[in-house]
This record gives sequence, structure tokens and C-alpha cells, in this order.
Amino acid sequence: MRNNYTDHGKESGSDLQDGDYLRNVDNASGKYSELSDTQDDSSQEQDVLSRDYQPSNWEKACLISQQSKVSAPIDAKSRKSRSPSLGDFLNQNRDGRISFDIDENINTTSSAHQQPDNGASERKKENKMKLSDNLTSPHNQSSLNMGDHHTFVSALTEGTFRTEGVSRATSTRLYGRQEELDRMLQAYTDVCEPLWLTSQNAKSLIIPTARRTVLLHGPAGIGKTALVEKILRNQILQKGGHFVLGKFSKTKSVASGPYPALVAALTDFCDLLAQHPDFRSSKQAKLLKKLRQEDTKRLGLLIGNLHRLTGALKRTESTKKSLIAGGEKLGDGEQQFSTQTQADETASLSSSLADIHSSLRKFFRAVTSAEHPLCLCIDDLQWADLPSLELLQLMASGRVSHSSNIKKLQQPHVLMICISREVTSNMLHRLSRKEIKCIDMIEMKNLGIGGINDIVADKLQMDAASTHSLSKIIMRKTGGNPSYVLQYFNQLRNDGYLKRKLEETRWIWNPSRIQAETDVTQNVLEIAARKIPQNSKYVQLVLKVASAIGFKFDKRLLEAIVFAECQKAIEGEVNGNYQKTLQQSISNSNMRTKVNKCLARALKAHIIEKTGFSGEYKFSHVSLREQVLQMISEGKEREDLHFQIGKCLKQKISNLSPDTSTDWMIFSMADQLNQAGENTANPLESMELMRANVQAARLACDKGAFQVAVDYLRSAQAVVEMSIFFKGQHETAKSLLYTFIAEMEYAIGDFPRCQEAARMVLAYEINPASKIDAFRALFDALDVQGNGNEAVHIALQFLHKFNKSFLEDANKLQMLSEFINTRNKIVTLPDEELINLPEILDDEKANDLKVISAFCTMAPINRNEFLFHFSILHVIKLSLQYGVAAISTYAFGNFGTLLASMGHFHEAFRFGNVALRMLERFHVPPNVQAHTIAVIHGGCQHWGKNIKESLQPLMKAYETGKTVGDIKCSWMCAYNYLVGSLESGVKLSQVEIDIRVFCKGLDDMSPRNAVRIMITSLWQKVLNLMGDGDPLQLIGRAMTKSQLDTVVKCGTLFLASAQLSLAYHFDALKVAEQLCELLEANERAICWHFTVYQILMYSCLTYLRLSDTMSNYRYKLKALKILRKLENWYQDGNVNCSSIVPLLRGEYMVITKKNPKLAEHHFKEAIKEATVLGLCHIAALGNERAALACWSWENFEQGTIYMEQACELYRVWGAHAKVEQMKDKYDYMFSNASEMNQPGNFLTFDSIIDIKNG
Repeated sequence: MRNNYTDHGKESGSDLQDGDYLRNVDNASGKYSELSDTQDDSSQEQDVLSRDYQPSNWEKACLISQQSKVSAPIDAKSRKSRSPSLGDFLNQNRDGRISFDIDENINTTSSAHQQPDNGASERKKENKMKLSDNLTSPHNQSSLNMGDHHTFVSALTEGTFRTEGVSRATSTRLYGRQEELDRMLQAYTDVCEPLWLTSQNAKSLIIPTARRTVLLHGPAGIGKTALVEKILRNQILQKGGHFVLGKFSKTKSVASGPYPALVAALTDFCDLLAQHPDFRSSKQAKLLKKLRQEDTKRLGLLIGNLHRLTGALKRTESTKKSLIAGGEKLGDGEQQFSTQTQADETASLSSSLADIHSSLRKFFRAVTSAEHPLCLCIDDLQWADLPSLELLQLMASGRVSHSSNIKKLQQPHVLMICISREVTSNMLHRLSRKEIKCIDMIEMKNLGIGGINDIVADKLQMDAASTHSLSKIIMRKTGGNPSYVLQYFNQLRNDGYLKRKLEETRWIWNPSRIQAETDVTQNVLEIAARKIPQNSKYVQLVLKVASAIGFKFDKRLLEAIVFAECQKAIEGEVNGNYQKTLQQSISNSNMRTKVNKCLARALKAHIIEKTGFSGEYKFSHVSLREQVLQMISEGKEREDLHFQIGKCLKQKISNLSPDTSTDWMIFSMADQLNQAGENTANPLESMELMRANVQAARLACDKGAFQVAVDYLRSAQAVVEMSIFFKGQHETAKSLLYTFIAEMEYAIGDFPRCQEAARMVLAYEINPASKIDAFRALFDALDVQGNGNEAVHIALQFLHKFNKSFLEDANKLQMLSEFINTRNKIVTLPDEELINLPEILDDEKANDLKVISAFCTMAPINRNEFLFHFSILHVIKLSLQYGVAAISTYAFGNFGTLLASMGHFHEAFRFGNVALRMLERFHVPPNVQAHTIAVIHGGCQHWGKNIKESLQPLMKAYETGKTVGDIKCSWMCAYNYLVGSLESGVKLSQVEIDIRVFCKGLDDMSPRNAVRIMITSLWQKVLNLMGDGDPLQLIGRAMTKSQLDTVVKCGTLFLASAQLSLAYHFDALKVAEQLCELLEANERAICWHFTVYQILMYSCLTYLRLSDTMSNYRYKLKALKILRKLENWYQDGNVNCSSIVPLLRGEYMVITKKNPKLAEHHFKEAIKEATVLGLCHIAALGNERAALACWSWENFEQGTIYMEQACELYRVWGAHAKVEQMKDKYDYMFSNASEMNQPGNFLTFDSIIDIKNG
């Protein structure tokens, strides 16, 4: 799957990416905490990586065919907020991926800076963390020892791959930014040196030579803020200096006051100084108090917390208002500048700016020293307002007010670092050339291949040489921007392109796959998009043709189409001689050379890329392809180009050898011709277009991409309905098309369209044999929607066309007679003879089998048992008489279930095996094979094998049915699998997960499915046992009241089988009795299925309890009849009865008041067998019944042990509702077991509940 990396409209001014890749490493814990650039409150965090690209039909078909899974796109916000689950870990490790171990806490520091007037109290706590002993100890160590500048910056890894047994040093490292860091540290060193302004150099009013201002600039995401705030700051703190940062906001507000970034930084600086315990006794505090009153007052209006240093009165709300009002005089309001001329602005501001600058210089001289200089950082200078820019320019220039009394004036020890995305003329317009030279301008550029390779090698813990191939791809995809490097790298990790080879403790990747399936990042995309119109017309022609072909394109196909387009252009020339000259100049060899040159230029401009496959290219991003495609005029020009491409593809397919794979060409040909529009108005072209769509649809169907197939078929259908060419002719082609449409619409669950297409075939097709496939699609569509009666009616009508009316005239007696005759013929034949029966050669009889077998495949919820059995017997009869077909295997499997329903269980198991062996002999269609396996393992195999052995074949049949689009078969296999899981003692939580997975997968195919109700009732039963819902009501989270009514309307057997166990477990014996009678009346309909064991067990237990409570001998006889039936099966070697029979024997002996020791022996045997077979629910039930038996025999201690074991086993199984019911019901017995076991405290079994009820 292609992954696209785009920036979804991230605000053009946002510099969020600058530190998005920064991680600080805790050497002790090994965890990574993210250190990010600050972001404005108004800006919205958006995902840098997105997936706009929609895969082509060819790619969809291939993906579905390979059943490949691609991780869903993970946006930045969800990635920071979501903790990885156990499922994520297992899914990652399944395909060799190991997740990052990252602490995603983002450290932001700019919110307080945007409102300096009221944020001092909120910043107090944070500033305590920043404060160090810088005022008293020039060489004190910061709490974070940075070592030899080895720190994650700029291209810092977001985290490292954590693996077991692999330890990694967590020391940080700087990638590719050492030169920029050294230049800023040198500027800081210059600031530490004393610098005096004398009367001689004061005449120039400029600081001589020393660089005390740094302008750091570079594009977004390059790492400017991270380098200064996270690396330089720590270096300065180690050297004894101060560091403060102010940030301009993209959204400007008058309420924030004048010079917002500078004021925010100075407010923090005052807090830092005021919080230091030794500041008031320091030399700086004394010098600060000597400032003139007018300077103190002027600065106090700007810096709200200056009073903490000077001891002056705190700024009141009135002074704040006067400050904001006077901001117009100070030059902070943009409104003033919009109404005054530039000359008036300069005149009104020059004196006030100079006064503020003078006061700031005095303030800085007082509070800074050579031992403790100040680094003043101003971020996001590109968003600064004009007054702030002018004040900062004045501070950068070093100008002072001219005074004849200047003798020797010390310059403040202040390094000002301004950070901006770009250097504009407004930033420097008030500075002279000499002043500009005194500013150290540092440009941060993208990383080179070396820096990127260091990052990749460090993240993968591999040597740099082995990661060079991956680094080259990352360099090309991202342009070297550190933020995008890491985002792209993480996306490779998330999508599984990087995999851990655990046995060799190294990482592996496929460079060709990464190159072909991923796109460039947003920064490279923007540059490439600007270069498209700048290319020559020849390059643009090649790109236009390539964009019309698709996102990916073949160079040889491109050359052929460009050649054809040039030929077409030459034919339009009037001058014949000139035509000849041009035709000679564009020979194939010349054209190939020119196309190669154009492709080379597009490659260099990052517009296209090589995929890694021979001769294949792709656009670097889907939006680039769309941009080029828009250069082709919509209408005839574009349609002609698509038509030309389709013709070239058709010619190319016909020239290739049969062994060559042409799948992508077939899909592309159909896509191109479908986009050609009116070019296919020609009748012959319409026929070719229909055939191309049908060919592509069949190919998609073979790959299991049914929705893709339907899209092509609907295009073909539109051609047939709109073209005059198909009116009244080509009926055979139309019949085949609509039959195919009906089958595919059924596969995707669009039953109305399926029925519409099938009815058209049945109405207009003359040959009955040609209608069979459409009839089966219509029959199955009606059946799966619950319209069984209508389906039967249509089937009977269809049989009349084959002169078959036996099903209408037959009765139950004839069906029994047919069964006896068929059984007598077939049971005497040896297995080998049955398996090797000849294949049917009579086409008419083969068609009979196809039609009659429709009744065999009816869903159980709609099934007419009489027609079902009679159709099975008739297919068997025809197979024995005329030969077998593929559908005969399904009939033999169903014949086994029919034998089981008649009580011939050994024969049922035998014919199930015969059907399985017949599957191996014939080339059976996948849907027939899946139906056969579902029937055999649901109704035949359990008579001779453990139910657990059928689960895997049922899952395989489910996958097969889903792959071929047989919705009904998939649902039936899923139902049998889930029932088998419950019968086999699988934990309820796992069964519930399986149900949800089945329902989600099949709902995607067919949400409107009546067969789903069978699984829904089972789902609600599981939820009730788990405690989610009323235990006795099959209404809740899984099943609604309307769905329950549908089940009752269609048939109550599945509902009754689901409710019976709930009614018994939760003591609704009267309800259980009614359910038992209903199931007993329909015994033949259920006795063949492997649910029969649980149904008979709960029926027997219900009758035994009713006989005990109501003293009715009739219930005891019914229970004894069921027990004898199960004992017979057990004696015949049926392993599925091995734990049920001793359980029922023990219960029967308890009820009949026979040998207690023998009864307990039977219970122990049942518990042991259930434990061996993994039947947790039967072991729990055995312990529960044994506990009640022991209590009835006054063995309270042993009974309590059994009951505690029963509670634990029910809990392990997941039946929490049952556990709560038992604890509530037998609470008295649990708490008083020791007292009741004393001599003389004998209680009868019937009095236990009376004691509980008081």
C-alpha cells in the first residue's frame, strides 16, 4: 500500500516542527521524553503525515488477493495521546516489528509569554526549576550535565527501538549542528569579555566590532528553537550565565501589551533574579537601585514585576491601563501605524524608542556582569510587529544617546539571539551596513546524507555503512529536513517497512519497496510543485502523458504513447514536406532518447521517482500527479489521451507471450477506456469496452476483490444499456454479463441489484441451461435475506422448465420410502466404489443436479426439512445412476447428516469421510468445497471424533467462503465454529471476541443478512453468561427486540438451544421445561448437529430436577430415556459423551436417593474427564452438582470444597453472572459450613434453600 506524507495545511507561520524531533534521555530509567518547540494557543495541531492517495483497482485487487494488512495512518495527535495496547505489541511482533519506548510528554514554555501582565504568579513555580546559583558561583554545574556537547538536537531521534537483551547507552548526541552551536558559544564568550565605550568611539554611536547579536534563521522544522533552548541554554547555565526566552505569536492582540516577546523574556528574567536568596545583597541589586527614577518608572510600565528587584511600588491596574493607552505613544499599537504616514511614525517614535533603549541598557548594565552575562532569546521574529522590530534593531545596533560628558561607559553583557524562519527587509531596514555587519547571521540548512545516516544508524543501533541505502532514500524523500526525516522514519516503522530480525539482532528492510510505496514529504512536495510549470514544454508533455497513465507508469508504455501523440501532432501539419521532416526526426530511437532526458529532468526536480522495478516510475506524490493532470484540458483532449493509452495497452497485451503477467495492464486498459468517454461511441469500440471491463472484473474476482469486480461490471452494464449496438442483439453476451453481475452483487451483499440482474436473465434468456447460474444467485440472495418461501417458489417454477415436478407431488411417506431405498442401495457399496464413481457426462442430468442442489444449500433458519431431505436423496439417486459431479460431494455429506437424524450414527460418520475423500478426487469449486466441509464437520465427524478436531476445518471453510464471496456459506461456517468453540469449553471472552470478529468481517460483505441472527442469539447468550445483560433474556447489547422477533418468526430452534442452558443455570426450570419439549418435538432437525450433546445434557438435568422438586415420575422417565441414549453413544465410542454420561449418572443417583458414594464417584469421573478434555464448563457443572449432593448428605465441608471449585471453574470459563448467582444463592452455606459440620447439626437437602431465605 502506498503511504503519502503531506502537511495538511499546517499554518504557514507555525514553527512547531522545529523541535518536534527532540528527545531528552534519562540515563537512569532509559526513557525518552519529548522536548518540542512551543506552539501558539490559537494554532491547531494537525498531522504532518496523511493519506490522500486512493489506490487503483489493480492495487486493491492485489492487496485483497494477498490478504495483506497495512497499518492505519496514525496522526500526530493520536500518536501522542494513545498508549500502546497488548494487541498493538502482539501485532507488531507478529511481523517482526518492535515498538518504540517513548515518553510522549511535550514540554512547552510559550503560553505564559503571550500574556506577561497576568502570568507572573503562574510562572513562579516553573521558574524555580530554572533558577541556579549563577549569581554566586560562576562555574557551578547545572543539574543536567551535557558533557562534550553530545546532545540530541535538530535531527534528534524520537526514541530508540527497545529489544530484549539489547542494552544501549542513552547518552545524547548532536547531529550536524556543531558549527552553528560553536558560533553562538563564541558570541557568548565575546559577551563575557568587558567592553568599554569611550568618548572617542562614542562619536560613531556604534559598538566597535564585537558581535553581540545573532540572527539564527532557517525553514520550519530545521531545529532552530531546539538548538537554542535545549542545547545552548544548558551550555550557558553551566558557564554561569542567565538564559531567558520570549516568543512572538502569529495572532496579535492589543491586550498583550507593547513589545510582547521582549517583555515576556524580561519578566521571566526578573522572576529568576528575585527568587535568588542572595540577590538583594548582591552588587547588581545595589546598582539597580541607583537607576534614575524616570528609568525605573519607564521600565516598570513595561515589566510588570520589576518592583520585585527595585523595591518600587507594584504596578496597579490603573498604571497598566495607562501603559496600554500610552502604548500608542510608545509605538506598540499597529492601529496608529495604519493611520499615520511613515514619516510621522518615525518622528513620533524616535524619541520614545531611544528612551526605552537607554533605560534597557542601564538595566542590563546593572543586572549583568562578565561572570553572569545574559542570553536574551527572541523566537519567531517573522511574526514580530513593527514597533518591536524597531526596538530590537536599536538594541542590536548598539547606539547610545550622544553626550559630551561620556568618558568611559561599560557595555552590558547581553547576547541577543533572534530566531526567524527567514530574513526580511523589515528586520534590518533601520540598520546601516556597518551595523548589519556586526550581526552574526547563522543560516541553518537541511542535513546532508552524513547527518541523516548517523541518525538512522543510531536509531537502529547499526553501523553507518549498513544503513546507507536506507539513508539515501530518506534523504531523497525528505530533502534532509530533520523534522520530516524523523516523521518519515517513524512512518516506516509504523507501516512495517522496518522489521527486526530477532534471531540475528538486526534490522532488515527492502529499499525497492520503500522507494516504490512511499511518497516524499510536504517540504519536498512544495518545492517540486513549484518546478512543474518551470519545465520545458517537452518535459511537460511527457509528464502529462505519464499523469494520464496513472500514479505509476511504465517507461516503455510512456514512450509508445508519446510517440503516438507526436505522430498525431505531425499529421495535423499542412505542409507535407515539413511533415516528412518531422516524422524522420522522431524515430523510435530519437524518441526514446528524448523521453529519457525528460524523465531525468523530472527526477532531478523530485517530480517523479523510480520505483525500484525495471522501467517503472511513479510520481513523488499523488498531488503532483493531480497537478500535472490538471494541465490537460478536460473534455476531448483528455479523453483522446486516455483512449490512446487504452489502445496502446490493448496492443501491448496482445503482443506479449501467454506466460507474461499482464494483470496490471488489463486493469489499466479498462480504466483508461472507461475514462475515454465519447471515444467509445463507435459500436465496435463499445463492444471492446464491455469486454475490457468484463475481463478486468473476472481478474478481480479471481483475486477475491469483489467490490472492484462490481465496479467494472457496473461500467460494462452502463455501456450495454446506453449503446445502440446492444439493442435487440448480442443477447448471449448480455446474458453472460448480467449473470456475472448477479453473482458479484451477491458476493458484496447488494441483494436488490443481484435480484434485478438475475431476474433479467431469467426473463429474457431462452436457453434454460444458461439461466442456472442466475437462478442460483437469485435463490441464494432470497434465502440469505430470510425469504425462504419465495426462494422455494422460484425454484419450483424453475424446475418446471426442466420438466421436473416430483418435489411438488411428493409427500412424507414417499420421502421415507425414497430414503429407505436409497440407503439400501448405497450402504452396501464399499467406500472405494463410491469414491470412484464415474463422472456425469449427460449435460441435462448435470443441470438437474445443479438446480435440485439449491434446496440442499438452504439456510437452516429458512429450511423446509421435507424438501431439503428429498432433494438430497434425489441428487444421490442421480449420482448413482448417471455419475457424480462436484455438487455430489455436498449431497453425500448431507446424506450423512440425514442418516444421523434417522439414528444411523456410524453410517453418518462413514459417509462424511466418503464425502471428504471425494473432495480430494474432484476439482470441486471452492464454494461447494466450503459448503461440504461445513456440513461434514458440523453433522458427521463428531460421531467418531472430538468436536475440537472440527474447529480448524470449519475456520478454513469460513475463509474459503469469504474469499469466493459465498455469504451464506461463510455465515454457516462461522456459526458452526462458534458453537463448536462453546461445546469445546473455550473461554467465553475468547468466544465473544471471535463473534465480534466474524460479525465485523461478514457485515462488511453483507450487513442485511438474516442468517446473522443465528450468530446474534449466540452472541447474546455469551454476553449474558459473562454478566452483560439479564441472564434469562436474549435481549441486550448484541440482540435487539426486533431481531429477537425475527428469530421467533423464522424459527425458534436456534433460539431454544441458546436459551436452554441459560434457563437451567439460572433456575428457570419451567422455562427450561418448555424449551426441552420444543426441542424434543423437533429432535430430527437438531440431533445430527454437534449441539445435540449440550441440548440433551441440559434437558436431562432439567427433567431430573423437576422430578425431584415436583415428585413427578414422568420427568424421571424422560430423563432416563435421554440418559440411555447418551450411554449408548458413549458405549459406541463417542468421545463427546465421556464427561456428560457420568455427570448425568451421578445426578440420577442423587435424585433417586441411591448409593451416595457411587454417585460422588460418578461426579468425580465426570470432573476428571472434563478436565482432561479441557471442558471447563462441564467440570464446573460437575463440581456444582457434586457440592449440592454432598450438602444433601450433610457432608458440608466436602460440599463447600466442591462449590468453591465450581465457582473458580466458572470464573475461569468467564461465566461471571453464574458465579455471582452461586455466591448469592449459597452464601449461607459458604459462611456456615464449619458450624454445620458439627455433630447434631444435620440438615436435609430441601432445607438448604429455606435456611437461605430465612
